[in-house]
Amino acid sequence: MILDSVASSYKVLRANRARSILTSCGIIIGIASVIMMIGLASSAQVAVKNKIFSYGKNGMSVVPRLGGKLLTKRDVPELKKYRQFRYVSRVLAQKDILVKYRNKSQITRIYGTDNDFLFLQGRKPLFGRMFTDDELVRGDKAVILGDSVRIKFFGFSDPTGKIIFISNQPFRVIASLYRKGTSLTGEDFDNICVVPAKTSEYNLGFSPYSAVIYASAIDEKTFGEAVTLADSYFRGIHSLNAEDPSDFDIETNSKNLEIADNISRTLTYLLIAIASISLIVGGIGIMNIMLVSVNERTREIGIRMSIGAKKRDILTQFLTESVILCSFGGILGILFGLTGYFFIAFYLNWAFVFSPLSIIISFSFAFAVGIFFGFYPAKKASDLNPIEALRME
Repeated sequence: MILDSVASSYKVLRANRARSILTSCGIIIGIASVIMMIGLASSAQVAVKNKIFSYGKNGMSVVPRLGGKLLTKRDVPELKKYRQFRYVSRVLAQKDILVKYRNKSQITRIYGTDNDFLFLQGRKPLFGRMFTDDELVRGDKAVILGDSVRIKFFGFSDPTGKIIFISNQPFRVIASLYRKGTSLTGEDFDNICVVPAKTSEYNLGFSPYSAVIYASAIDEKTFGEAVTLADSYFRGIHSLNAEDPSDFDIETNSKNLEIADNISRTLTYLLIAIASISLIVGGIGIMNIMLVSVNERTREIGIRMSIGAKKRDILTQFLTESVILCSFGGILGILFGLTGYFFIAFYLNWAFVFSPLSIIISFSFAFAVGIFFGFYPAKKASDLNPIEALRME
């Protein structure tokens, strides 16, 4: 019976191809919008997480409070003794430093640190190599360039071995890094120069009071334990009693990530709600066309009833037509939505996140729209009086 209704509905819809396609347009647009909104929201969430994880997925930073004790280079090997830590680095940083190469100059941020700082960010050299232990111990005037600085001074060529000037002091370029992008606030992560910590302090005059400890845990399971250990270590080394307030802050990604997830979730629901409006509009269009179809086929309905068709047969017939229209629109909407999402994500350089669940939900919603908005016209058709229906011309 169901198969007969499907076959009969397909013949009717095929006989009115243009009207069927136009009727499905609302559903196509609605489903495509939902697919694109869900996809773009997922891609945006990935992009935001990547920005938040700029200092490592399991990263933390220890920042001294005003008037607190310094974070010294002796803290680094002490923290590395704990198995929960993968990378630990002491960083001195100053921004708005003038860097020159021949007749070109650029204002950039200088980091005085070691290789661990780059490792915990997942940064690797595009050209050249990392610092050697001797360069770090001696405080050599060696520098690793961010990609924006490399392109500014050297274009897309290898800058290794060239001499640039930082605060009018010569530095030999030993490497340049792969591009990282920008922060959520638009800060260029690649407009940087990295020099040994000792060099930044003794040659460039960076203040030890600006020192921050960056560290990353082995994995997510040990992250909480690593934060607790860091807090315990610095309270102990700074001779703080249990009742004393900390003279440092430990900043992690967790809070920022939670905020970002909440914002992303809220925006996703909002975007889906907006996109769903077109589905409702499409459903109303389906109902309108089905009512027109019932009026056009009143005599046909009367004939079918007179030769033995029951009310449920008529109801099933028209309800099946509505569901087929919406399902057809749902399939096309999914294809258009995925295509549009792919090109937008490609243009924005975002990750393409394929979600089978969103496909299933979208198609199910289209199916439900067909039943919901097709029921009234189908019920109206099944309630027709066969005698009155036969009188219709």
